[in-house]
Amino acid sequence: MNDEIVKMKRAKMYVDYLISGVDPIDNENIDSETFQNERVVACFKYISEVLERDIYNMENKTSRSHEIHTKSLGWELPTPLFF
Repeated sequence: MNDEIVKMKRAKMYVDYLISGVDPIDNENIDSETFQNERVVACFKYISEVLERDIYNMENKTSRSHEIHTKSLGWELPTPLFF
C-alpha cells in the first residue's frame, strides 16, 4: 500500500506542475496553448483534488468505508442511501 501512496503522490506532483504550466520532467515552462486553456487547467485541478483526497484516505484509513475527506475540496458527497 505504501508504494501505491508514493505513486499517487508523484502523479499529483506531475499534475500540479502541469497546472502551473511547467514541464515536470525538465522544469521548463510549457508554451503550449493546451496548458493555457482554462478548461484543461480546470480538469487537471480536479484530478489533483481527487488524488489529494485518495492519498489522504489511504494514509488515514477511516473506520467507515464511505467516509471521504472532502473538506479541502469545498464539497461533500451525499450520504449513501444504502450501506
